[in-house]
Amino acid sequence: MAALGVGRNYFFNCWTWVEVALAWRNGRDGIAGIGIFWRLGMGEASIGVFCIYACIYVCVLPGAAEMVSRTAQRCKLSPIFIHLKSKSPTQFETPTPHQKFKTDCKIDTNDALTCFYNMLRMKPSPPIWSFNKLLGSVAKTKNYQDVIFMYQRMVEVDVLPDISTINVLLNCYCCLNRVDIGLAVMSGVFKRGYNPTIFTFNSLFKGLCRSGNSEVALRMLEEVENGKGMSDFRPNLICYNTLIDGLCKEGLLNKGKQLFLQMKDGGIMPDLVTYSGLIRGFCKGNEIDDARELFVSMEVKGYKPDVVSYTVLINGYCKYQKLEEAMRLFEEMICKEYKPNVITFNTLLIGLFQVGKVEDAQELFAKMKVHEVTPDSATYDILLDSFFKNNCLAQAMELFHTLERFGLNLRINTYNCILDGLCKARKLDLASELFGKLSHKGLEPTDFTYNIMIDGFSKFGNGK
Repeated sequence: MAALGVGRNYFFNCWTWVEVALAWRNGRDGIAGIGIFWRLGMGEASIGVFCIYACIYVCVLPGAAEMVSRTAQRCKLSPIFIHLKSKSPTQFETPTPHQKFKTDCKIDTNDALTCFYNMLRMKPSPPIWSFNKLLGSVAKTKNYQDVIFMYQRMVEVDVLPDISTINVLLNCYCCLNRVDIGLAVMSGVFKRGYNPTIFTFNSLFKGLCRSGNSEVALRMLEEVENGKGMSDFRPNLICYNTLIDGLCKEGLLNKGKQLFLQMKDGGIMPDLVTYSGLIRGFCKGNEIDDARELFVSMEVKGYKPDVVSYTVLINGYCKYQKLEEAMRLFEEMICKEYKPNVITFNTLLIGLFQVGKVEDAQELFAKMKVHEVTPDSATYDILLDSFFKNNCLAQAMELFHTLERFGLNLRINTYNCILDGLCKARKLDLASELFGKLSHKGLEPTDFTYNIMIDGFSKFGNGK
């Protein structure tokens, strides 16, 4: 540490530390780099929490390293903030909006695009809040790559972003599971002197949790609450719900429960989303009785369960093959006039098929029409796969031919289920015939498709 010149009152610029991290990574000792930055953050050196986490990603993820390295060298917010007069290859290619915009969204995105280009040509340029509103509207349609493209065009014509613009951009990267780029954007926020909002942090926490890094998000929350990186940060209910759900999904139930208690101690009352996340955690941890107890106590405290909380608990019962309890809960749900959704039915279908209750599963599938629930592609994949696994070849092929007659556009995943079932049933001629038709249906076999066929013929092909 002395060799680095780190003393009690010595402050290193964020990008200085990023460059040191790059040196460690290039020396193939990324873990050592993480260790040093962690000790710096917990010890004497005064560096920001986002410097620490940016460096962690630099040490571990090559993509993040290249992203942050170019940022530091050009002293810009990040490559996505750099003028893109000449296109250069990047890790994150974004097609033009013309390639991605859809007309079946809640807003007419073609009109949004026309409006956007008109705004770019206006002199003087419209206020940034008008661009933010347009970017936010497109982001709500989940056309995240289009938002990134639009942002790049804004930078090209010197439309300066504000923190709201960056919030939309950060959220788009996190929704695309590119939290590495999100962290680079976040570091750039501090570089430019912007003041992050609660939305900024919530977007980053969501990205970390979605990528399986809930513990990193939790540690970051603790740091910013303690004043490292942000002095006035106060987490809200959305923040807590995101972290509790993420921790519970990763099997970190105890940490989820601790955060739940911390939230209540801080005066923030839980809602249905909070309870559903904890119930999911109990189910994942094989504490199904505690999950049911929490479900009941939630209702006693005045929180009426919804279809999500019911489905989470039903899934817990199905996971541990307690189908009687699952079906009893389903009937309770119907009696209380909660309308099940396709996820509820899919969950129960998987559970019933797993214990060999094929007829019960078929009856349940028929009830979907009664409850006005439309099966999705996952429903048909479950039925086809489960019919084959339960040696119901005739039912599987009858369903498949019915779907074809109705003209449904089946995905390659669905055909993989059928090919796998046919191969395991030693119907290699049928499998080979169906495989040959994939190209005529506009489908391209995946690696999994080829593996299914190779495995089937190697086991049951008699050397042919």
